[in-house]
Amino acid sequence: MPVLPALPEILHTSTTVVDQTDWQAFTSKVYQGAGIYLPEVTDEVLDRLLEELTAIQQLDIYPYFLFWEDLLDFCKDENICTGPGRGIISCSLVARCLGMTAINPLDWQLPFQRFFNPLSSLLPAFSVDVPQNKRESLINFLKAKYGKAHVGALAGRNEDEGGVSNINKIISPAGSGVVISSQALLPTVPTMKLRDESDDIIVDFPSKHLQNLGCIKFDIYGLRHLETLQNIRDKYKTDIYPDRWDDPEVFSWILSVKSKETFPFNTETIRQFMKEYQPETMEDLALSYAISRPALQSYIPGMLRIRKQDDDAYFPHESLYKPLQSTYGYIVYKEQFIDIVVSMSNFSYNEAEMMCRLLLEDENSDNYTGRFIDQCEENGIDMSVIQQVMTELIASHPFLFSKAHALGAVMIGYALAWHHVHNRV
Repeated sequence: MPVLPALPEILHTSTTVVDQTDWQAFTSKVYQGAGIYLPEVTDEVLDRLLEELTAIQQLDIYPYFLFWEDLLDFCKDENICTGPGRGIISCSLVARCLGMTAINPLDWQLPFQRFFNPLSSLLPAFSVDVPQNKRESLINFLKAKYGKAHVGALAGRNEDEGGVSNINKIISPAGSGVVISSQALLPTVPTMKLRDESDDIIVDFPSKHLQNLGCIKFDIYGLRHLETLQNIRDKYKTDIYPDRWDDPEVFSWILSVKSKETFPFNTETIRQFMKEYQPETMEDLALSYAISRPALQSYIPGMLRIRKQDDDAYFPHESLYKPLQSTYGYIVYKEQFIDIVVSMSNFSYNEAEMMCRLLLEDENSDNYTGRFIDQCEENGIDMSVIQQVMTELIASHPFLFSKAHALGAVMIGYALAWHHVHNRV
């Protein structure tokens, strides 16, 4: 198993972390949160929490959760609304029980390994959405707590396979990446200045290598759409997210012309798809958002034919029915890639996520793909089917979307629609 580098020193210097690094206290807080943030604590919940906490304890990364919780507590104290869940953080039930995401991964079949895989040597990926006009407040909080010399913005980079050449910097005040180091950034990593009048530190280094230099990297996204929800909360003193996600009036409003400027239902492609698809659930909305991506739009005609019962969904093997049923036999999400591998080969979720992570990108990927093929054969699956599925996995892999991210995005849109329906916008 790869060894996780020593946790960056910064995770052990936060006052919050120093006061709460007892593992028993951390787990108690998680289980208490389960009673607060989940409708009920079932055996399924307890099994999933045990799985996640075992992985978190195995590599001793719970200080990272406490570090992130500190930032979210600042948002609560300053009345800054946050998004329901950005990206793969919503794959963690522990994160849900700590109030870090509004998405319950068990409701949407989101595997924890998309968030953190013990077979990997990488820290979990944390990110958060905040109102665009509040993002600077979070950055200033971090600078005040850890020191200006220790907090920087990450320069956007387009890199070739070598990782450091052909750099195309995309630097703007709207960038999302934040880097923190226990050592001053200037002698620790390559940096550059954004503009003469600013003392902002711009880290000009591949993000995948920052962890090995004792830095942590995460994303804080400033969204204009959350400014609207912030204004609603400030005015009406109410929760910005509704109690239910299945209100027919809200779906009718989303499908009407009234939502044409509401994120994320404001592009021509997604609106045309929704008009024909007629979404009725959050799962439908997430698919509408994901399928609007250019690389996946070729699936639209086939999906619509199946939706209208003019055609039948095709599954090369019975083990693919459950992973692909919700997308009519098409591979749309990275989470589906993992489910396919597990269903066909009996890989663990850890192994399946590593196969997804490494496919086409790492020389070690052959180890996973080779074993996948062998185990599929052992399970009695015909080689022609295995080859067909492998071809589809390889072809679709670069374009697959994150279901967790799609859900977070459409929840923002649904919340905006709900407030429109109830005359709060």
